Amino acid sequence: MREERMESLLEYIEKSREEAERVGSSVKDFRVFDFSFIPDKPLIRPETKRIIDCLVRYQQSGIPRHLVIVGPRGCGKTLTFRYLAKALKEKLGLPFHGVNCRVHNTSFKVLANILKMHPRGYAYSELCERFEQTIPGPAVIVLDESDMLCEKDVRKDVLYFLSRSKRQYSVVLLSNNPRYLRNLDESTRSSLQPEYIHFDSYSAQEILDILKDRAETGLKTVDEAMLGEIAAMTDIFPVPVALPSPGRQYSLQRCRPMLPCISPFREFATTPCRLRDW
Repeated sequence: MREERMESLLEYIEKSREEAERVGSSVKDFRVFDFSFIPDKPLIRPETKRIIDCLVRYQQSGIPRHLVIVGPRGCGKTLTFRYLAKALKEKLGLPFHGVNCRVHNTSFKVLANILKMHPRGYAYSELCERFEQTIPGPAVIVLDESDMLCEKDVRKDVLYFLSRSKRQYSVVLLSNNPRYLRNLDESTRSSLQPEYIHFDSYSAQEILDILKDRAETGLKTVDEAMLGEIAAMTDIFPVPVALPSPGRQYSLQRCRPMLPCISPFREFATTPCRLRDW
């Protein structure tokens, strides 16, 4: 019996390998489907221009502009700032430092992570001093999923420190739910005085454009009608997509053979960079 089980496991491993090779034969670059992948030319939303204007003025004047970027999960907040961090550093020499507050959920952990230090063994005031020494400014500090800062971190001291620092940091808070900012103490709210920018969910057509770009970059062949069907299947986009071939049905059954490739597309559309740190 044990030998039979071992044999069945070996058979399954072989079948799994063959299936992976079959699916992989249609892919020319697997990196395109990784959560941390940043397209060379990502979809630029109109709101992005407002962000760029704020950061360019900050780089020129040294006067910080704090931003709160609000929008539902999967609307491109993290991807946008990953791209801007790269582009603005190359064009303007403006450094970005970011942290995911779901992973590092206290003021102490946020500073320690950006400094790439082990958080134990230091007082919070020591971390603040080390932070200002290591990152002299101007610099953009991005707190992704900032609403996930721990409730026990009642005062959200890191926000007060960053917004009051003599290093003149520009603070950017990304959040699905910014209502937590109402609970900040008056001094912190007064220091931040952020500009709010809202990201809407991608439209079905925008999702289709994203899928086309990924498919052309990562797959050997592209079926545009199939991409239209995949875009129409995304849960948070109920608006039908105008398919390239009239009369084609949005059939999940038709898409079954593409499911191994649908998965990375679908995840990109709904949860880019999920739980990825900067």
